[in-house]
Amino acid sequence: MRKPQPRIRTNEIRRRAAAAVLAAGLAALMPAAASLAGEVPGAGAALHDEYRVKAAFLYNFAKFTRWPAKAFINAWEPLRVCVLGEDPFGPALTTIDGKRIGSRRLAVRRIASPDELAGCHMVFLGGGAGPARSAMLEDLAGRPILTVSDKNAAKSDSMIRLRTVAEKVRFHVDAETARRVGLHFSAKLLSLSQPDGNASAAIADDTPAG
Repeated sequence: MRKPQPRIRTNEIRRRAAAAVLAAGLAALMPAAASLAGEVPGAGAALHDEYRVKAAFLYNFAKFTRWPAKAFINAWEPLRVCVLGEDPFGPALTTIDGKRIGSRRLAVRRIASPDELAGCHMVFLGGGAGPARSAMLEDLAGRPILTVSDKNAAKSDSMIRLRTVAEKVRFHVDAETARRVGLHFSAKLLSLSQPDGNASAAIADDTPAG
């Protein structure tokens, strides 16, 4: 007689399915960890790997966010990912620059001041932005621009906040702030958001190595 199998809650099934979808996107962008370690030896390899992963997260944030129609000139305008302040990514952003999401391609830009925000759809707030960061946040009020920060290096005042815990990249989503400017996150993305400071699940946990 076969033993009855334990029932898996519907929410758990949905969470696993969402994780699989996002993990597939990450897997397509990330080479094997062994290959990366071979490119950048020692401690530099760990940092290089971390920001390759975070670059992939930026791609997925763009993929699972809906902007209002007014944010774009037309259906083919590039989706611009801008970096303000210190850029921790280095060459890692080349892995997503030019990749397509529907009819749009991602275009990576590095900006030095809020005056260069025109045309940005996502802004990564790098560490050390200082006064430029504060001025930019004021200038962003009411504009449909997704802000992302790295909690390891910057104040947590953005719509999506990345952090690295036990060598895993995790994120927190402030859906209400985004909604006020017309941005909407998919249920898949929201289901994987972690409260600030929570060290539980992460998209990268289920990412295949190959």
